[in-house]
Amino acid sequence: VYQYFPNKEAILLDLARRWLSSFPKVIQKRIDVPRPTNRDEFQREVRKLFIDTSRLYLDNVTLMPVIEAISGNADLRPIQDGYDKEIIALYAAWLQHVNPALEEKTAKRLGLVMMEVGHACRLVGLKRDRKTFDLIEDDVEAMWLALVTPYLNLD
Repeated sequence: VYQYFPNKEAILLDLARRWLSSFPKVIQKRIDVPRPTNRDEFQREVRKLFIDTSRLYLDNVTLMPVIEAISGNADLRPIQDGYDKEIIALYAAWLQHVNPALEEKTAKRLGLVMMEVGHACRLVGLKRDRKTFDLIEDDVEAMWLALVTPYLNLD
């Protein structure tokens, strides 16, 4: 398809923007549900989030080189930075939804780690086979739970 369009870069950039803009909606879904009140409920919410976000990666695997190129291009990096800030803020809001007493500064720090670890690990998994991707996804989920659970005051 791209060979028929003179500005392939603009098309790829638009596709990357659409992909990046999908994440806030997925995270917002977790904020919009009733607050989990125990570890099991929270773990189920994390699993649902992983299913949704992993689907975004798997459905758009061919865009990953574009996403990586945006990260490495000083002129384009501000585009990703804007989405990253929004995603971090939404992760923080989700954690504060689970524990309203969680300080914003702590929630944002945890959100940053969640975003960066999740993204980097999924990229590694995508470069391998599907089984490896799934195993890495399970590992990242375990890391997230270990990271945030102590801050959530869940039974």
